Amino acid sequence: MNAPAACSQRICIYLLTVIFCAQVCIAEEAAAKPSFYDESGNAQELIDQACARAQRDGKRVLLQYGGNWCTWCVYLHHLYESDPEINKTLHSEYEIVYVDVRSNRGIEKQFGAEIQGVPFLTVIEPDGSVVTHQSTVPLEKGRGHDPKLVLAFLNQWKPAPRDAVEEYERAQETAHKANNPLWTYYVDAPTFESNHLDDFVADKSAVAILEKHFVILKIDEIRMQNVDALKQKLKITSQQRPWNRIQNGETILMFQFLPHNRYENAVQRNWKSINAALQKYSPQMSEAELVTLRDVFFKKSIKE
Repeated sequence: MNAPAACSQRICIYLLTVIFCAQVCIAEEAAAKPSFYDESGNAQELIDQACARAQRDGKRVLLQYGGNWCTWCVYLHHLYESDPEINKTLHSEYEIVYVDVRSNRGIEKQFGAEIQGVPFLTVIEPDGSVVTHQSTVPLEKGRGHDPKLVLAFLNQWKPAPRDAVEEYERAQETAHKANNPLWTYYVDAPTFESNHLDDFVADKSAVAILEKHFVILKIDEIRMQNVDALKQKLKITSQQRPWNRIQNGETILMFQFLPHNRYENAVQRNWKSINAALQKYSPQMSEAELVTLRDVFFKKSIKE
């Protein structure tokens, strides 16, 4: 091979190497880019969904304005996930929505937020009324945020615990007016069984069907007051969790979940209990609705 040809070959190899390295760097950068902010511009829908979940669970909604491009937003998100006490308080007391300010311009105006910089926080009730606004600048410490100050903020504005007896009586009255059965389910410490029942009842597809046929009440022993008084009122003595109670007038059905139901045979038996209850207390539920509920139940139940 003559010298010019060899030189051209080396240049081609060099250029291909540069292009390959550039593509690898771009791919790695894309993979490392934070993505907890939804940039599709549907923040209003996310807020509405969070408010619905907060209403069911007695929580408040925390809006964090910012973007994936915002370093301080990433710092705060990392603190949420890495600090055990903050993580527990945040997810047990709030539904959090990350509001991308670039794709949702002006959405903060409906909450009266005057944003001078991000991240910026707004706490709202499930009905959308504003509880408080908070600039995160006073929460900063060094290259991040002070865990003590962030936790203090979350504790200061978390909702007051609900009374289980009052919630039950309110749900009972609602069920009577709607002429629908009242489905009460009880959870305590987070367990596989409690979590997947919660996931099933909260699933968007499932709740759209269930709320047509039932009034649903979640009793959370950790976050509610007077749970023992309610259990005594309902004559519930079982210690197994979670339990379910469906009442239609004077007719009452109690059923529980088998433990360790990450295994498919137990999930099938638990679905059998729910399916029987659905058909007994809501005979007008269509076959298509039952199939949808079954698919959601198995999807939420069988996890790695």
